[in-house]
Amino acid sequence: MKVAIMIQAVRALNCPLPALSHPDFKFVLMGGDSVVESLTPDNLNFFSKVHTFSVNELTPDVLAPVVEKYINQYGKNNVRLVTSDEGMIPVVAKLRFMFDLVGHKPEHSDWFSNKLVMRDVAEKGQIRVPKQMAFDMERYKRDPKQYLDSILDAFQLPFIVKPVTLAGAAGFKKILKADMLRSWAEKASKKPFQYLVAEFIEGKLFHLNSVIRDQSIAYAEFEEYTHPCALFSEGKLLGSIQVLRNDPRWKRLNQFNDDVMQAFTPPDGATHLEVFWTPQDELVFLEIAARTPGAFFPKVHEKLTDIHFEIEHFKARLGIPTNLIPATGRPYSAWAMIPRKIGTITHLNKPNVKSKCVIDWYVAVGDNIKLPPLADTDLIFATPNVAGVVMLYHHDYAQLYQDFLVLREADLIEVADRNS
Repeated sequence: MKVAIMIQAVRALNCPLPALSHPDFKFVLMGGDSVVESLTPDNLNFFSKVHTFSVNELTPDVLAPVVEKYINQYGKNNVRLVTSDEGMIPVVAKLRFMFDLVGHKPEHSDWFSNKLVMRDVAEKGQIRVPKQMAFDMERYKRDPKQYLDSILDAFQLPFIVKPVTLAGAAGFKKILKADMLRSWAEKASKKPFQYLVAEFIEGKLFHLNSVIRDQSIAYAEFEEYTHPCALFSEGKLLGSIQVLRNDPRWKRLNQFNDDVMQAFTPPDGATHLEVFWTPQDELVFLEIAARTPGAFFPKVHEKLTDIHFEIEHFKARLGIPTNLIPATGRPYSAWAMIPRKIGTITHLNKPNVKSKCVIDWYVAVGDNIKLPPLADTDLIFATPNVAGVVMLYHHDYAQLYQDFLVLREADLIEVADRNS
């Protein structure tokens, strides 16, 4: 008997976990408070044991004694550590290294979590990446003006600054002028993060999602975003629509995805790759994660195909057999999260589309919305910032895509008494 230990800090397990059931495995959860609290009864009962921790406790040092107990009980070769939580990937890799367990170790996991290392790996694979550099906090503290002037000389405005290891556009800032850089740097110097400076890339953003089994791509699905993720904090809807295999863009995206996988050699499991398609007809690597795509994509994709990316991620990690043949005949779909607006809500609107439109609102007319300032570690599309989720369905993909374009620019919330 083997034991699979899932380690999740903040990413909820919204997938149907009983689909992972296998006679060779028992399943254990080491989860943050919110992850455990969000488990459905079926998912809670799926685990033979649940260990609850505060998020700050989910570190290698705290988890190691618990992992060691399972190693002593089942044997080192029968213990597997898995996660679909971006922040836990380095923790899981460190625990594997500490106990010499199966799975990729820190030196490889850094390729998928550290954006500076990621850039180097992509460049070695001859993949186009944005120009970027580490923000040298020591140089800044020695001579702020000289160092910031050197950045302004090296990068054309606008450019971006962001943490090296966080996900979901957390800590992202677009620098439009020199004063913004000076203000940002002063605040960043008081925070415990490493930052990078990067070229600002314009274009359409796509996410390319794959399931890796036996070191090769077993399944791939590509989607076009409504907008780059960081624009959610500026009031833009964030969602995506499938790129069909008969779309001329699919072949080029597929080749790019293949090239990236060859450069990064990801472990078995899901990968989530983001790439810009620029107005100059160039594909530019943004980042890659060795995990399931986030937000509502896994749930929407399951409705379309019966394939749930998070389940397939865990199955591939654990070597559990699967069926990756998608269902057919379902309506095509698109989705988007609606950002909250500050003020008193006066109207909630539907987009003017021909596709079937379903909106799950988390707010109501009359609500007075106040948004707390985002910390560097906050996902910009975390639940407190989401007003609702809109789904579009149509059997005619051409019509759905036209409606997706309408949705992309739709103003679905009207407010009064907006505060600054």
